[in-house]
Amino acid sequence: MDGHDLEPKKDSIFMSNINCYNYLIDDAEQLLILAKDKYNMRTFKCTQYCRTAILLYILALEALINRAMDEFLPVNIRSFFLEREQRLSQIDKWELLPMFCSEPLTNNIDKSKYPWSVLKELIRIRNDFVHPKHNRTIFMKVIANKTFDNLDIGDIPDKLYYKTKDGKSHQIKNSDLMYSQTRLPKDPYSYRPEDVEKIRTYVFDIVTWLDKLMSGRIFKDKWCTSDNMTKIWPEQEL
Repeated sequence: MDGHDLEPKKDSIFMSNINCYNYLIDDAEQLLILAKDKYNMRTFKCTQYCRTAILLYILALEALINRAMDEFLPVNIRSFFLEREQRLSQIDKWELLPMFCSEPLTNNIDKSKYPWSVLKELIRIRNDFVHPKHNRTIFMKVIANKTFDNLDIGDIPDKLYYKTKDGKSHQIKNSDLMYSQTRLPKDPYSYRPEDVEKIRTYVFDIVTWLDKLMSGRIFKDKWCTSDNMTKIWPEQEL
């Protein structure tokens, strides 16, 4: 808004395209604060705050790449991609945007290095939350009378097997308990603030990485956290 609009008159009408990345990050930050509150730390509320915060941090990445494609793709190809947006996976978008918008143009993303490998796993975690499968399995151990805790990697007995619904025998491995790149437990009942802070770090590292690929445009003028307001009525103040 220009200086004339900093104090709009009563009943003026403004419009804004919602910056979903900004509010999702803000909500996740507030949930992390609640999870770390001393009155919540020893309650199940802490777990609920944590797993919701984790999901919001990851969804914020999805919001960011969608907004960045709309903002930064060259005009001559923007409509082509946006018309086909539903066919593109999230990982496709993270790969395509720097190819067309970096300066100089690059397709040299090293997919073997951090944070690309973590980005792929965060998307997988997101899908496990948003598209939950009926056969998602967790494993727990008894630590006291009627008290359970998640099964850690170090707690797996040698050659521990279980039978799946189709009768097949499956040996429990590290990958059954934890995501390999982020080291996030697969048991959503076990999340703690330290798990959220780990995901938070990954998310902000990925945003910083994208900003470097995009020649600083993600952080320029606080683009990634700003909401632009446009006055649409009345057209001119009297």
